[in-house]
Amino acid sequence: MRRIRAPAVISIVAGLAAIGICMTFLLSQTKAQNNVVSDLIAYLTQKGVPVKNIEITSRIPFRVEVTLQSASSGQGVAPDDPSFEHIVQRGVALVEKRDNIKFDVVRVIVVNTQGVPIYWSDVPVRTVEETLFPSKLDDVTTAGLIREQIGLYGMSLDKLEVSSDTDGTQVLTIRLSVQDIGIANSALPQFMPELRVLVEKLNAEHGTQIVICKVDIVDAEGKLLLKYVLDLQLAQENWWQADGLTLEWFPHPPPAD
Repeated sequence: MRRIRAPAVISIVAGLAAIGICMTFLLSQTKAQNNVVSDLIAYLTQKGVPVKNIEITSRIPFRVEVTLQSASSGQGVAPDDPSFEHIVQRGVALVEKRDNIKFDVVRVIVVNTQGVPIYWSDVPVRTVEETLFPSKLDDVTTAGLIREQIGLYGMSLDKLEVSSDTDGTQVLTIRLSVQDIGIANSALPQFMPELRVLVEKLNAEHGTQIVICKVDIVDAEGKLLLKYVLDLQLAQENWWQADGLTLEWFPHPPPAD
């Protein structure tokens, strides 16, 4: 019988111990990843996002695929779909921070009512770093300040309210109406950047905590022209707009010659 020398025995034991440590780590990492996905599903469901499926497509790196059900029956996305995508991105950032685990890639796929994919995107995975404190002004006072200072440029203000979300952020919701799309095209290049400046000024000078801004614009017949959401904490904008609405309100590369 061939004897194993003591150094060789020690090497084997050390190797087995290393394998055991590695397996323990992988099992704990798998459990943590499963938990964070469960938390994400719970967050999105609570927010009313039509989640069709969430699947882990890779453990290392950690990649997740989120499939959303659109109300669209055709090849174009529905007005609510970009807002749902924003909630996915925000949910990822919040559960990452709470569960202390990092997503590497989050892919959002939107399918129409026939189950056909009509849109996909690898959404930016951003970190929520700021610690939010309660706003120094209540929601009603904050809304009043905005109403006093906001420029409408020919648009009518149908609704302006500020509400506090469950995670401590303030959400500004604005609904505007216009007689026709031409008025919106004229107003938006001035209105949108000024709105952002106004909100950032209130946060800096009055201690408000407005993090999310939502803007809807409809025409005289109630047809939706723009559905927009800005997340200042994530530095992210998502929107849907009707055909014929200008893009001059949003920075974009000049057309190629």
